[in-house]
Amino acid sequence: MVANHYYHVYNRGNDGQLIFYKEENYKHFLKKYKEYISGYCDTFAYALLPNHFHAMVKVKDSKTLVAAAKKDLKTVNRDFIKEFYPKVEFLKLNKIEDLTNRDFLNQKNFDSYFGKGDYIEFCYRLLEWIVRERFRRFFMAYAKAINKQEGKDGSLFQKKFKRKLLETTDDFRQMVLYIHRNPIHHGMAVSLDESSWTSYSSFFSTKATTLKREAVLEWFDDLETFKATHERYTDDWRDMQRWCIED
Repeated sequence: MVANHYYHVYNRGNDGQLIFYKEENYKHFLKKYKEYISGYCDTFAYALLPNHFHAMVKVKDSKTLVAAAKKDLKTVNRDFIKEFYPKVEFLKLNKIEDLTNRDFLNQKNFDSYFGKGDYIEFCYRLLEWIVRERFRRFFMAYAKAINKQEGKDGSLFQKKFKRKLLETTDDFRQMVLYIHRNPIHHGMAVSLDESSWTSYSSFFSTKATTLKREAVLEWFDDLETFKATHERYTDDWRDMQRWCIED
């Protein structure tokens, strides 16, 4: 996931199992999502269903990602470092503080530390790793709580969460519509207002939220158009495979 890019993010229960068992599970999921992801991605829409979820996000800029990672992650996984063939004496070079310090590691001295790749590739890959790792830790934290609640062990989610790049304003609008109508698509609601665990109702509220409501409403021009477009939207995901993930 690349800085400053928009994505459709999706994950489901391992082997289709439930990820939400009780009403409070949905609340806990959103609480953990805010805790783990809000510092790394902006969120524009979401839908939580019994065995899967969807979200539309934009990865934050590189400076924000690095600042957050220095506080939350501190070190990089050794497997990531090994991909660049570190010189023997630098095998333990895994502190984000060092790896993002241009006085310590830069274009000129990269080859002194590593035997593969180049500095620019390393920087891009590091940012992508930071975002993926934060999602991984979010899934683990939520799964730990659910497994304890249900007396289970093992993976709650599919190991690799899915994401697809969104590139145009039309993509953004279509993704918001698709996500908000997902419970209807699955036969779990007959109207948008019945969908308790989507972000749709938040757009008609004045309560504080981390959702990027203003940006979304700009894509639809205004709240009235936002509502009207949602009500008449009936497109099926099979016509949208460029940016949509089958669920």
